[in-house]
Amino acid sequence: MNISELHIAFKVEADKNAVNIGMSGCPSFLPEEIDYWLYTAYLSKIATKFTGNNTLKQPFEGDIKRVADLENLIKTDKGLSLLGETNSNRLTLDDFRSSTTYGDDTQDKRMYFIEGILHFGNKLAKVSLVSHKQAQNFLETYNNHPWIENPVATLEDNKLIVFIDKDLMKSPFSLDLTYLAYPKRLNNLDITSGMDEIPEYMQYEVVKLAADMALENIESQRVKSHPQYVAQLAE
Repeated sequence: MNISELHIAFKVEADKNAVNIGMSGCPSFLPEEIDYWLYTAYLSKIATKFTGNNTLKQPFEGDIKRVADLENLIKTDKGLSLLGETNSNRLTLDDFRSSTTYGDDTQDKRMYFIEGILHFGNKLAKVSLVSHKQAQNFLETYNNHPWIENPVATLEDNKLIVFIDKDLMKSPFSLDLTYLAYPKRLNNLDITSGMDEIPEYMQYEVVKLAADMALENIESQRVKSHPQYVAQLAE
């Protein structure tokens, strides 16, 4: 659906579910407000599909449908520069989220880490994301000289920090980063705006969620049925 069709679908869905708003039926939303709720629901739906915090408890690549839901948002940036530290076995990719531009609009580029491939010399190694607690075991210190067959990484302060074995892995280093991308931000003034990154069946799921969230916001500021959205994007 293009942006005009998304707005029409939102109004139909909102009107159908607005029986508790009052005798006037569906409340009037400005185009910018509809953009806001559609995009908020869009990000929320992507987050639940990717993390598995959904009805089926299936994360991305947990089954064929989860792959089909998000495959057009899976991107790989190749040959990214990594900064080494003189007295440490850490390599750092600055600005993990990065940014991208559509027309005059600049937005975040990378939403979730999926996989990394570290290049060192003419060799390759897979990079896996681990918790900060696990990463402590891979940090080289005066009394800890870990053997690291496959590099691991953590995300911190918009940086991807990769832990390597300096005896096995020598510079120059670069990284191929596979990630879940942010979808293009919706804009009612842009006729090319839409949800082309996801299948049409999922677009209707997003529209329904957007209408539910918008109407719930109007009905009661104290009742929130979708608190998981903020937590998921923060993970």
